[in-house]
Amino acid sequence: MIAGDLVDFSDPKHLQDMREVLQTSGWWDPERLTILPGNHDLYRHSYANLLRCIAGGFPSLRSTSAFFDELFGEFMGSPIGGGAKLPSLKALTGDWHLLLLDTLVKTHRLNYLGSWRGWLDPSLSAPTLAALNDVEPKHLVVAAHHFPLPESAPNILTGTSFFEDSYRELLELLGGLQPTPKTYLCGHIHNWEPGYPDAFDTEVVAGVPVYCQGRTGGLDGAEASWTLHQLSSEGAIESHLVKL
Repeated sequence: MIAGDLVDFSDPKHLQDMREVLQTSGWWDPERLTILPGNHDLYRHSYANLLRCIAGGFPSLRSTSAFFDELFGEFMGSPIGGGAKLPSLKALTGDWHLLLLDTLVKTHRLNYLGSWRGWLDPSLSAPTLAALNDVEPKHLVVAAHHFPLPESAPNILTGTSFFEDSYRELLELLGGLQPTPKTYLCGHIHNWEPGYPDAFDTEVVAGVPVYCQGRTGGLDGAEASWTLHQLSSEGAIESHLVKL
């Protein structure tokens, strides 16, 4: 699973190049790969790209989302309600289902330069729960782009975080899902507080273990790696980091 930020700058050519990389590398198969968008895939933002944003303009979220869906929509499963690709539900092997949440749209609608914060839209929770009741999955995994770290201050200097009311929405959603998700997967973590020495392995939300899908090192000194989750037909899951 690629949990967002396929590219750094949401230029159509960059996304098309990424599509070509996946095709030529043999990964262009929805049965093997799941993709969901990150904020870098939908927003032309960040201070590093400020001049490019001014020169190229700020396209609407509707247009960038439609373009991403056109390129990668087949990898997201079946949409839940409305016309958007996310949230969606994707059947995996061995009675497992993958629920993909949208944590981008509400936060970033008017926040191009600092669009690093996750937000779970309350209006999406009820349709999500109803769709799962219809499907009745046996084993469930939840995934989204940004990490739900409520202790992080929501501002552009500290990076990714969920606002407190959105975090409460996440708790209610995870607590209402049946069956209880085996794990929650996220794209990446910008930062975490001193109380989280290894947020990749210790964070738990509503009783659900949270795993970042990879880490690239940096100020924390972490080695570059990705996260492997092995799903058994009996419903067990084993997760561990694999060094690059």
